[in-house]
Amino acid sequence: MEQENDTDQRISPDCLLALIGPSPADNLEGHDTAVLWRSEIAAQMVKGLFN
Repeated sequence: MEQENDTDQRISPDCLLALIGPSPADNLEGHDTAVLWRSEIAAQMVKGLFN
């Protein structure tokens, strides 16, 4: 039973992304290649949720 409680309290990546909404890493402009600095900004936004 304790394992079930631990699983219920985990935050999924989808929940985290829903909290920040669209991020610079979402590629809304339709770039053909990855834009590293945009992914890094999105990572900082997610980390900021916990600070």
